[in-house]
Amino acid sequence: MDIQAWRATPFFTDAQRAMAQAFEDWVCGALLPALAGRGIALDDPASHTAQAMEQDCRLIARLLGQGGWLDSLADSAVFSVRSLVLQREVLARYAPLADFVFAMQALGAASVLHGGSAAQQAQYLPQIVSGEVLCAFALSESAAGSDAAALTCQARPQPDGFVVQGEKCWISHGQHADVCILFARSAETPKPQHGISAFVVERHLSPWRVCEEFTMLAPHPLARIAWDGVGLPAAALLGAPQRGYALALQVLQALRSSVAAAALGMARAALQRAIGHAKQRSMYGGVLADQAVCAATLAQQAASLDGAGLLCARAAWLYDCQPQDAALAQAVAQAKWQATEHAQQIIDRAQQVFGAAAMCDGHPLARLYREVRALRIYEGASEVQQHIVARSVLQQGV
Repeated sequence: MDIQAWRATPFFTDAQRAMAQAFEDWVCGALLPALAGRGIALDDPASHTAQAMEQDCRLIARLLGQGGWLDSLADSAVFSVRSLVLQREVLARYAPLADFVFAMQALGAASVLHGGSAAQQAQYLPQIVSGEVLCAFALSESAAGSDAAALTCQARPQPDGFVVQGEKCWISHGQHADVCILFARSAETPKPQHGISAFVVERHLSPWRVCEEFTMLAPHPLARIAWDGVGLPAAALLGAPQRGYALALQVLQALRSSVAAAALGMARAALQRAIGHAKQRSMYGGVLADQAVCAATLAQQAASLDGAGLLCARAAWLYDCQPQDAALAQAVAQAKWQATEHAQQIIDRAQQVFGAAAMCDGHPLARLYREVRALRIYEGASEVQQHIVARSVLQQGV
């Protein structure tokens, strides 16, 4: 099933299919040339100094904003997980760094859209979808990753707002963001998740300190950040007090299917390269694709890609069309788990088809191998998704 056949499945509308094709045309005709003009070396992590990385991410955000490709994130009437899925599949297939920037803007916008007041939405959403500001989503801590309810960062209530004390870790755009969606404990409650509030933090008003910048397998900006008794105005509270944990789950549920789509994009790019190589690589008087073991490998990976793609499309359709369906959580978890795990395997098998060449730093498959690894961890590790699926099938059967 090629990309057009996947888009043609009943889970997507004609308007969404047209949008996806227009977006792919824009990525190839406008975004990629603009990145090439900047000399962005996506295959060379060493080329990304902190300053260059920030400039690259800001350029990508502005280009996405100028193209109007983030606009749907600011309007609850048109917000669509299926559209996010289609867009992230394209970006991850062509330019994973652009997918990273898109995902972070989506996390920020979705938090304000789902949790913010009318005034907050009017203030922040135009800035986010225009690419004027970069967003961070500060939930994880060094000892609170999958168990986010265990977070210890404090937001102590004051007469005129809050005082924030504590650290956040593994925060994408932590060193560059202008606006941060912060989750911190504002009350002690019997159930720890009930004491967490969400805030929209402007860096120039309530600055955070960058404690450490991480060098990742793929060149993405992540940092450990901290607030040392920094004040937040009362207007920074996002949603109701002590409802931050529920907002975090809501936002992650909305975006999780798009992580699956990003994995599909990377896997499709790898499999396309492997097929092309197998059809032209001379071997034993024929080509590599003539060898039964190679053909079987390609067939297995194509089947895995199709299966994961259908899970992803179904989960996005359920979120958009049947959000109250009891099967939604299981469907989203299955899509994220299966797509990211299969994508890692597909890219690994594609490298095997290429042989030693794909192990060289700078080879597109070496880049994809680095890029895809994080998707099995962030926004809910594979093991967490397995737990969600297991709990669902044990309660509801199959």
